[in-house]
Amino acid sequence: MLVCGKIVNTHGLRGEVKALYYTDGPEFFNKVNKLHLSSGRVFGLCGWRVSKGAVLLRLDGIDTVEKAEALVGETLSVARTDLPPLPQGRYYIADILGMQVVTDEGRELGRVVDVFKTGSNDVYTVRGEKEYLIPVIDEVVLSTDLDTRLITIKPLKGLLDDED
Repeated sequence: MLVCGKIVNTHGLRGEVKALYYTDGPEFFNKVNKLHLSSGRVFGLCGWRVSKGAVLLRLDGIDTVEKAEALVGETLSVARTDLPPLPQGRYYIADILGMQVVTDEGRELGRVVDVFKTGSNDVYTVRGEKEYLIPVIDEVVLSTDLDTRLITIKPLKGLLDDED
């Protein structure tokens, strides 16, 4: 399962729910037909739209505000088998979190604890003995191996603050 958001509120009287999305963007929901909730319930996704940095979701069978209120606080997930494969070199953030990061010389830096977007590229927050911000660009990230959970980087001069 891939966690993709969380229901934070209701919207209107017809059962829409407001959800924060944990994806690259709300367009992710174009690919989704079914949403799995943390309670174990599964709903068909009837429609969605963007509203103030969140998404408003219409779920199959949720047609009143009372039914929608019962879903507030639920985490949303999608079965990976229900999603199309990602292009080569693209990864879900959930897969990157927790991966070990080492330099091309074998120095262990720590694990990825966060991924954030800067507009031009993602940045990994890597925490070990120190915290590092690693830009996700071809010149720095040499390989990402999901099987071994290892990311190998070639730090640019000055990237690791303890370098000369």
